[in-house]
Amino acid sequence: MRFTESWFKPEYVWRPTNVWRRLAHTVASKRRQDISAYKTAWGATLFCNPRETIGISIAKFGIYDLVTTETLARLVDECDICVDVGANIGYTAILMARCAYRGAVFAFEPHPTIIGFLKRNIEANAAEAGHIEVFECALGAESAQVTLTTPPDFDINWGLGRITNDSSTGIAVRQESIDRVLQVPRIDVLKIDVEGLEKSVLKGAATLLADRKIRDIVYEHNEGDKNSIGDWLRNFGYQVFDLEKTLLGPRLSDKAEARHNYWEPQNKLATLDPIRAQKRFRARGWRVLRNIRNAPTRSTA
Repeated sequence: MRFTESWFKPEYVWRPTNVWRRLAHTVASKRRQDISAYKTAWGATLFCNPRETIGISIAKFGIYDLVTTETLARLVDECDICVDVGANIGYTAILMARCAYRGAVFAFEPHPTIIGFLKRNIEANAAEAGHIEVFECALGAESAQVTLTTPPDFDINWGLGRITNDSSTGIAVRQESIDRVLQVPRIDVLKIDVEGLEKSVLKGAATLLADRKIRDIVYEHNEGDKNSIGDWLRNFGYQVFDLEKTLLGPRLSDKAEARHNYWEPQNKLATLDPIRAQKRFRARGWRVLRNIRNAPTRSTA
C-alpha cells in the first residue's frame, strides 16, 4: 500500500521522467540553494524555494496540486478574463495566462515577500505572462485595513498566511473587494485560495455574482466550512462539484463525499455552465503533465 501511494499515481504514470526528477531532487536538496529556478511540467520557469511546500512539489514533479492545475487548464479559454486570489508565487496565474493568451489575468497577493516572487516569475515568463496585472492587496467583503498573520511553520508553507482583524500581530495590508477594484464586464474563471476566507472574497463580488457574470469558480474547501460556500453559491444558480484526482484524469463529482488524499488540497468547482464543464472533463489523461505552450508569443517591447 505504501509503495502504491508513493509511486503509482498520475505524476509518475503519465510523466515517467518524474521518477528521476524526484530522485535527483532528493540527492540535491541538501546542497541546493534556497531559491532556484525550476521548469514546470507545463512549460513555465518559476523561481521558488525547494524547501517550501509549493517549491518542493514543483522541484519533484514540475507540478503543484495536480487536479486544480488540470482543472484550470481545461476551463480557461484563450480570450477569458481570469482572477487569481491568493496568487502566491504566481504558479496558477501564469498557467492561466498561458491559456488565456488573448485575454486578461489579474493576480492578488498581499504578502510583501511573496509578491516579490510573483513579480519575478511573471518577468521570467514575460513572453506569455506579461499580460498579468498584479494587485498588492488582499481581497475580502469590503475595503479595509487588515492584518496578515503567519503561523510558526510559514517558512515551510508559504500558503498559510491568513487575514485577520487583530492588529496586534502580523503585517498591516490593504484589503479591497472584487466589485470595487476590478472594473471588468465579466470574470470567466475565478480561483480562490485564502485559507478559509473564500466566502468573504465571494461576498466582495456580490454584484458580479448577482448579475451572473462569473462563469467558473475554483476554490479551496476547508474542513471547517462543511458546505456553506457551496450552499451559498447555489443560491446564485451555481452547480457545485468536487474535484477528484484519479489515475486516468480529473473527475467532477457531485457526491456528498468525494475521494481525496488527506495530504493534498481539497478544491471545488462552482459553475454556471455545468454542461460545458462536464464536456471539458470527458477527456482522459493529464494535459498539464506535458508542455501546453500553445499560445502565440507576446511582444515584450
